[in-house]
This record gives sequence, structure tokens and C-alpha cells, in this order.
Amino acid sequence: MESYYPEVLEKRDFIEKIVKSEEESFARTLHSGQHFAQGIVADLKEKVNQLSQGKMSLNFMTLMDSQ
Repeated sequence: MESYYPEVLEKRDFIEKIVKSEEESFARTLHSGQHFAQGIVADLKEKVNQLSQGKMSLNFMTLMDSQ
């Protein structure tokens, strides 16, 4: 590879810095996305819980009305 791309060896430090910077940026993006997804899941769980409670209340009221 050295004979085909000598500039890679010449710019090694620069390339390493760029790759490290991109890795750090990607890690931040993943971390941010994870928090965003966790927020969505928490909201959905709360909505399901609220719907379940509403359904139980409706079932209870229907049961009381039938007596």
C-alpha cells in the first residue's frame, strides 16, 4: 500500500486526528439518539398505562351499569 499511497504515510497524524474526531462525533450522536429513543419509550409506556387504566375504569363502569 505504501508504494500506491505514499501520502497516507505522510499525513498519518492528520488522518488519525480526523478519524478520532469522527469517532467521537459518532459516539455523541449515538448517545443523543439513545436518550431520544428512551424518552419515546417512556412516553409510550405512560400512554399505554393511561389507556389501560381508562379501559379498566370503563369496564368497571360498564359492570356497575349492568347491575
